[in-house]
Formats: sequence, C-alpha cells, structure tokens
Amino acid sequence: MKYPCMNTLPRYLLETKIYLFGAYKPKDCKENLKEIRDFIKNKGFKNTYIVEDISDKKFMNVEPIRRNVERSFFAIDDADILIFIFSKNDKSNGHYMEYQRFVDNHLKDKVDQVIIFIEKKLKIKSLQFLKGSLMKKMKNLQKTSGFLHHIILGI
Repeated sequence: MKYPCMNTLPRYLLETKIYLFGAYKPKDCKENLKEIRDFIKNKGFKNTYIVEDISDKKFMNVEPIRRNVERSFFAIDDADILIFIFSKNDKSNGHYMEYQRFVDNHLKDKVDQVIIFIEKKLKIKSLQFLKGSLMKKMKNLQKTSGFLHHIILGI
C-alpha cells in the first residue's frame, strides 16, 4: 500500500538518520532487524541503518576488537532517531550495552528521539535492568532540568 502523505513530508524528515539497535543472535533476531530497516527505508526514510551497516572505513585506526563497540557508539551519537528492540529470544547483549550508553550519555538531549520496543514475556532480569537504569536517570533529569518526564512502561 502506498502512502500518499509520504510525498508531502518535509525533505529534512526524509533525510533523518534512523538507527535500529537489537540482538543479532539468534540469526532470526538479526533478520528481523534487517526487515524492519528495509520496511522503514521503503517508506522513504533512506537513512535507516542497523549498526552493522556502518562502514569499517570510519574505524580503520581502531583496534579490530574494539571496532564493533566504536561503531555502536558512533551510531548512538549520529542518530536523529534511535529505535531499541528487546526480544524475549535475545541471545546477545550488545544492544543492552548500546541502550546503557544512550541512557548514560544522551537521554537528556535525545529523550524525545528514542523509541523502545519491549516484547511481551521478556525475561524479568532484562526488564528490571531496562526499567532500573532508565528510572534512575529520569529521576536525575527531573531534578536537574525544568522538564517533568512521564514514563509509561508496560511492566
């Protein structure tokens, strides 16, 4: 189905850099991320990426063992919109590190630029981590800024 309104979106919106963060293992999780990326791209948002899409050329001066971490940090810094996806089938935890990096370093300046999807039946420890780190940071934000932040978590 075509969306005629996509033709009327401002150019800057179509140039928005969107990064998806999620598990790459098991393989179907990574495939899901790619499908979501491709879906968003097909809707006109051509600058939509998963971290793996970022070229190694930017990180040639970085030790090979640190390249993936640096690639993740670059994506978090570069993103106009960040989408975190937490699945009950996650077998890797890189996206939890990326999430924590976002919360620690960018929550204040990008709080309105993040979308977090949490699949139902996510492990309790994972939910506690996500909720705990976010709530702690949000309390600090409420104390230091003039904004009142409301968090709605389906927990």
